[in-house]
This record gives sequence, C-alpha cells and structure tokens, in this order.
Amino acid sequence: MMKLLTRKDFMKVTGMGAAALGIASLTGCGSSDSSSDTSSSTSSRSESAGEAETAEEDFSDNVTISAWVHTFDNDYGYMDTFNDNPVVAYLSEKFNTTFEWQIPATGSESESFSLMIGSGDYTNVFYTAYSQQTPDELYEDGVIIDLSEYMDAYMPNLTAFLETDETARKNMYNDDGKVLYLPVLQNEASTCWGGLIYNRQILVDMTDDNIQFPSGNDEPTTVEDWEYMFGLMKEYFDGMGYTDYACLIIPYNGWFTTGDILTGFGTTGAFYVDDNGNVQNGIISDEFYNYLVKMKEWYQKGYIYQDFASRSSDPFYWPNTALTYGCVAGVFYGLTSQLGTTLSMADYGMNVDYYAIAAPVDTENNVTPLEANSMVQTAYDYNIVSYGWAVSENCNEDQ
Repeated sequence: MMKLLTRKDFMKVTGMGAAALGIASLTGCGSSDSSSDTSSSTSSRSESAGEAETAEEDFSDNVTISAWVHTFDNDYGYMDTFNDNPVVAYLSEKFNTTFEWQIPATGSESESFSLMIGSGDYTNVFYTAYSQQTPDELYEDGVIIDLSEYMDAYMPNLTAFLETDETARKNMYNDDGKVLYLPVLQNEASTCWGGLIYNRQILVDMTDDNIQFPSGNDEPTTVEDWEYMFGLMKEYFDGMGYTDYACLIIPYNGWFTTGDILTGFGTTGAFYVDDNGNVQNGIISDEFYNYLVKMKEWYQKGYIYQDFASRSSDPFYWPNTALTYGCVAGVFYGLTSQLGTTLSMADYGMNVDYYAIAAPVDTENNVTPLEANSMVQTAYDYNIVSYGWAVSENCNEDQ
C-alpha cells in the first residue's frame, strides 16, 4: 500500500498549525529506489487512496523521505542539522521516518531548484517557493502529482475544513479541481516574523543619547526623520573608516513588494483598493513617482547601499548578510530574531540595538499613508500563498 503525504492517524491530530501542516506533508512518501518504476497511472493511485480508508496503519518499517527545502537558518547554533528541528524530530519518531534534506546554500536557492528540476532527479517532496514554473506547469511536465484524490483518505481534517470555507477551497484547488501542493494556511492572529528595523545604538552614540527627530517624536516617523537618521548613520560609518556599509538596504528591484517604505508615501507596488472602494495600480500613481524621486535622492547622497541592484539573489528578508551580521547596516528588512542587541559583537567593539520601524510618512507631499507596517501584531483571514509542499513523481508507489 502506498503511504502518500501524511499518515492517516496523524491527520486526525488537530491544532498543529500551518507550520506543522507543511512539515506533515512530508511524512508519507518513501524515497525511490533507482530500480523502481515510478510511472504509475492515476487509476492505481486512486485504488491506493481508496484502500487507505480501511487499512490499518503500520509504522514498524522505517520510511526514508528525501526533501528539498530552501533555507536552514542556524546562525545561532541552536541545531546541528535540520533533523534536530523539534517538529521534524517529533514526526520522525512518531512515524518511524527518516528525512534526507537537500538544503541549498543561501543565495543559490533558485539555481539549486532549477538544477534539480532540469536533471529529473527530484526529491520525494520539495518546497516550491523558488520554482520558475507554476504548479500547473510542473504538473503538466510530469514533475509533481495531483493530491486531490488522496484528500479524503489521508487528510480528513483538512477536507472537513475546506467544506466549511469556500474561499480557502477555491484557493487550494486549481481550475481543474486538482491540489498540486499543500499551501500555507493560517487562520489566527500572528506576530509578524519580520519588518523594517533600524540600529538605534548609532543614533544614541552620535547624539550622546539626545536624539532630536524633526517630527518631535521618540521614533523616526516621517521622511524628514529618516533623513536626519541617515545623516547620523553616514557620519558614523565614515568616521569609523568603513568603506562597505549601508544606511539603508532595499531589494534589488528598488522597492519592497511587502509595501514597506512605500505605504508611507501613500502607495504600494501592486494593486490596492482606495478609501472610495476603487481599485488602484500603485506603480503608476503620483505617490510612487514621489517615492522614486526620493530614493534617487537618497542614493545620490550615499544613504542607500550603492550596489543594491546587484544583490538579485538576496531574499528581501535576508539582505547582504556581510553587512547586516557585520554590524554595518543601519536600516533593512530584518527578522524578529535580530531585534535588540543580538547581533552585537562586543569583542570587536561593534554594538547594535535594533528597533522595529514603521514606514516613513511623506509629509512633504501631504499624503495619507496606507496601512502602517511595522513589527506589530497582525490579524488576517486564511492566508494561502502560491507555493508550498509538492509531492514529486519520484515517490515510490510500492511504499
């Protein structure tokens, strides 16, 4: 009997959350033997799925699962390997499963994923965030399989949930009624995992703890406040003799698609609904033009990292680590784990104290900022993104 996706008993467990659901999708497909025939038909899968409804699960035999995942952030030495991740360790023990991870080096994710797909040597499951093809294209090319026929047998809780939420169901199934990957689902308030942060320690040192933002606020809230802050940061870095530093690091394309900074100018880098209920294209707005003018000005003053456009392989949430972890970055998109003094290197006299910072309001052009974005508590409905865990054709049908 084929054991695909999650073991039936495990899918009865409730309250595991979106992260566990993603990892749980790994626990049912065994690694392929090179001599195995992996080109089985859809009908045989349907029969296997049907059998699973009445078959008793047996975890006495260890199952090995190969998986490609795009990152393993272990800068703080919490884990030696990804198998030490508490969720992974729990699933491995509970279901007698061994995971073999393929984790590309930071910055090489896209190339690694493309090489795997191009070679045809797919892992059993993989995370599709760095795929250059859509899930539908991967399916049409015979790379991944349709999971919809296994929903009732192996994921009864998820199936029951989708029957009560039409929006989630429409997002999860494609136009042909197929489920090609398990996406991120989250339905509760959650603390943001990242956002813009700034090194307040520099401002404290440069002003003898007498920071005077032009707005009169305790935190930088306007474009003018940011320019005051950048002036102090540049003076500090130059005074320390640094040649490679950044007062501000922005993505290679010139703006944050998450809306950071842009919302303070009253726009976004995508479509949005204005206060009158009309759909607007942020990129063609006057506010977006004002943003570009200001970014050009800041770049010419040396506030923006001069080689930002060349950093095309850097995730926006993990920019130029040589600068961010080297304590020579003023403002960038950081993670919650980087807040405070975590990144300080006291032995080298390099101290940082990172605070969350909201988008700067463009008071010069008297704009009304869009929804403020900083590291705050945010509530949202079911969040389903266009990538997740997919199961490849290289799963062994005999397992």
